[in-house]
Formats: sequence, C-alpha cells, structure tokens
Amino acid sequence: MIDSDEFPQVAPNPAYGAGCFRRRIRLQGSPGAVEVDMEDDYHAFRLRIGHDGRHLQAVSARSLRVPTDACPEAPALLQAFLGIGIGCDRRRFRGHANPRLHCTHLHDLLWLALNHACRGTTTRHYDVEIGDAQGGVSQLVVRLDGQPLLHWAGRDAVLVAPAEYQGHPLGEGFSRWVAEVLVGDALEGAYVLQICALIATARRFDVDQLRSLRRDPVKALRGACHAFQPEAAARAIPRIGNTRDFSQVPEELLLFRQ
Repeated sequence: MIDSDEFPQVAPNPAYGAGCFRRRIRLQGSPGAVEVDMEDDYHAFRLRIGHDGRHLQAVSARSLRVPTDACPEAPALLQAFLGIGIGCDRRRFRGHANPRLHCTHLHDLLWLALNHACRGTTTRHYDVEIGDAQGGVSQLVVRLDGQPLLHWAGRDAVLVAPAEYQGHPLGEGFSRWVAEVLVGDALEGAYVLQICALIATARRFDVDQLRSLRRDPVKALRGACHAFQPEAAARAIPRIGNTRDFSQVPEELLLFRQ
C-alpha cells in the first residue's frame, strides 16, 4: 500500500479510472518438475522447481522485470526451501522461513509451484483483474483456466462484497481468515488475489515519478520484503520505465516484452 501523504507531489495516473491491474500466472507440470511464469504491471518472473514426488530438490528463478536493483538478489534466497514437502499448507510454508526476508512474489510463486507438483503434468492459468476504483470500490476478479473463480469487491483494502465477507481486511489476518471459509482452488485463488489487490493501488499514481522521488524506502514497505530490509535497502535503487499497462492488452501478458 502506498500512502499518498508521503508523496504529495506525485502526479496521479491520468489513465486511472478507465483500466485495471492485471496479473497472469502459468503453472506447467512435467515429470519431477514445475515451471511457473508470472507477469503483471510491475513484475515479471520465471521460476522452476525439481522434486522427487515428495520434497523440493531444486529451485531456480529469474527476475525479468522488477521495481529495484536489489530485487534480482532474491532468487538465490529460495535455496533455503530445499527439502520442504510438496503440497504443503500455505501457513506451514510461510512458517518455514520468514517471508519478509524474501521477494514476496517469488515466495508466493514457489508455494504455488509446490502445490502444483501434486497435480502431475497438468497446466493451469490464473488471471487476476483488479479494476480501477469506481465510487471508491474496486472489482476483484480471478479466473482459473479462463473460467470465473472469484469475484469480490473491495474498498481501501477491505472487502465489501460478497455480503458474507463484508468487512474482512485484505491485509493483516487475511490468510488465517480465508483458510477458514474456502478450500481447494478457491482458497489458492484467494491467496493469488490478495497480493494483487494490495499492489494494484499503485495504479493511482505516476509510478515512474514516484520512483524518481524516492530516496528512502516507502514507509509502509520498510521491512516488507528482501529489497526493503535494512541490509538491502541501500541497493534497492528504483528502476524507472519498466511499468506496463495491460488494461486493454491482456494477451500480451507472459510475452515478457522489455
């Protein structure tokens, strides 16, 4: 989440209100391996794992498009997960190593890959769409293999629809709560949706201008991930000019155009 009071001089995104944030994830299983591709407005990654049907044996990743110069350091940190079981509960997975010491997105993709390893040689696609707020409310949509999976609505990182979920935050406490109300694909899709709903708020701003003005980590992000840990923050120089808008061109996701 970005606090506009921290950057009062940042120009708003003139396109905000007529588009959406998009993320696409492709998971491809093969014997003893899973490949994951992910791209959204601000990130692009490729990740591969090797497994023996029970445990993680190998992991590698590439940061193709990321917000800071410190982000490409994060793939090497995933070696800390070698030996973890495939198909593990997300909360148990997050307890294996402090998520805040890793790239949030690679950490999530690794968990998805471990889950997908249990599905054998199948392929699945997640498409997430976070609509620009209309009347303060954003539509939050997840599709799985092209079919609707979740359609929620949120205001200021709090759910307002469906009615039975109204008032539940998308931030702190979300993982614990959603595991009590959803299972299977819907639960996995909800975890995919959560981070997208939070980072989509950046669409309100001219992100390149925001990055050009930043001298220190955004207050709300300090300690949130590898790039914003104290020991890495000095190297987390913002990268300008690598934001994309896929609002009208979702077919370009996962083409990894530079």
